Amino acid sequence: MKLRILNFLRRGPPLSSQDLESEWLVVAERRSQKLEEITELLSISPDADADEVLGITKWWRETGDVSIPAKLKNHADRLRREFHSLNELSLDILDELEAVAPALVNP
Repeated sequence: MKLRILNFLRRGPPLSSQDLESEWLVVAERRSQKLEEITELLSISPDADADEVLGITKWWRETGDVSIPAKLKNHADRLRREFHSLNELSLDILDELEAVAPALVNP
């Protein structure tokens, strides 16, 4: 949905499948960077997958442990929200790509 709104605001022709693929790769890279930032911020093993990292950030956000500084919790929570926003954008791009070129998304 966000992608369609962006397309409407651009007032240009709909994005081609190649443009959508390029946009998806950019979002995937940004998503990977956010995950790396979270991993470094919370001193999580770089071998942890996205689900493990997000589970840990959720625990950090929800814990009542006062030994975890509020500023650190807030920063981790912001990064987590940005990561989820990029996930949503990625899915929107894939939906749009499927509408433009179904064979590329579902081979």
